[in-house]
Amino acid sequence: MKTDRTPQTNPILNSLGALLAVFLGLFYLQPASAAVITADFSGGADTWPGLAGEGWLNAWAQGGNGFPSSAVVLETGSLTPGKNRLQFTVEKNVSGADPSRRFYRRYDTAYVGAGHVVSFQFRLDSDPADLTHVQFLDASITTKSINDASWFIEATSGGNWRLYDGNSSTSVDTGLQLFQNNVYDFSIHVSPDTYVVTIRNLTTLGDDFTSGPLSYQGTNLVGGYLNFNVAPKGGSEANPSVAAISLGSISIQTIPEPGTVALMGAAVLLLLGHRLLKGRSNVGM
Repeated sequence: MKTDRTPQTNPILNSLGALLAVFLGLFYLQPASAAVITADFSGGADTWPGLAGEGWLNAWAQGGNGFPSSAVVLETGSLTPGKNRLQFTVEKNVSGADPSRRFYRRYDTAYVGAGHVVSFQFRLDSDPADLTHVQFLDASITTKSINDASWFIEATSGGNWRLYDGNSSTSVDTGLQLFQNNVYDFSIHVSPDTYVVTIRNLTTLGDDFTSGPLSYQGTNLVGGYLNFNVAPKGGSEANPSVAAISLGSISIQTIPEPGTVALMGAAVLLLLGHRLLKGRSNVGM
């Protein structure tokens, strides 16, 4: 009597295989969702003043008052081990004038989409006594005004980091103070309607803050100009005040669409189920 050695098919296994193929096909048909724009000051477009390209629409630029200022890429004293930093220095040599000096760069908002995360590391290198404020914001024009910003973050000399919610008179006190030589890590989660900020003090470790949803400041919410504003205080021609800050690990990254994440999760579950049933089927042969 001959034994039938024809391999038996498992209908459940075949169905899972077909579903897995469909989900993987849908996943690969999704638009690219991992666009990242970076500035780690390693060279090329990533230096000072840099070049257009890789998601940046132009080089770094300066605006605001005409006080002496400088920017330099440094390998020493890095914020992140093994990475360069960009140091901005502003000198105020007169009194009674607008002290703000801004450093900004334009990026391609269509490249990263409406939902994205802006992240960077920051350190105050100078004495807080010589500082009026530092401000970080994203705006749709080359501006330092909060009224034209989408998200807006500020710290004053000896004060805490504050997050503005809807206008210049409403802000959230994070309880995290600005200290000299402390490295702060910022993540701004941007959505079409609101933004959420997480701040971590990487020097003290454990001093963290995450906001709730915050409203944008102005009517021009597209963004596209990443601004870092520095304002020394006091100063005279004989005794100027100097404010210096360092930036590193700047990135603007797309937030994956929920549908893409769901497809990825479903595909992983199907793949695991397919392998499990296939293993059992082989054992039973």
